Amino acid sequence: MYVLLRLIAHCPDAASLKRLADTAEAALTPWQARATCPPEPRPGPPGQFELTYQLQPGVRATLDALVVATPGLWHVSGDDDDASAVWRPGEGPALVAPAVVWAELIYSANGQLG
Repeated sequence: MYVLLRLIAHCPDAASLKRLADTAEAALTPWQARATCPPEPRPGPPGQFELTYQLQPGVRATLDALVVATPGLWHVSGDDDDASAVWRPGEGPALVAPAVVWAELIYSANGQLG
């Protein structure tokens, strides 16, 4: 079982990427976030990066709790075994930091991470 959070953010330089990673880890402390890999550049507009975190506990309730606890427009789909929640900015505070432009939570009851 696992819950992953993928963040796509606009970071024009290494310093802003480092600040975002630090801010994300602090904001995700209640879910014991652990980066699964270093931030990776995304195809598309320059300066967009993906940051991926594994959250604990790896249960569906973690996905639901994060959706309820964070602002923005969430689209949740799936069932008790596999679910996804896609976030995009709405009115109100940003998710983790203003640089985040898109996010996805992924829950799998039967999957394992590498």
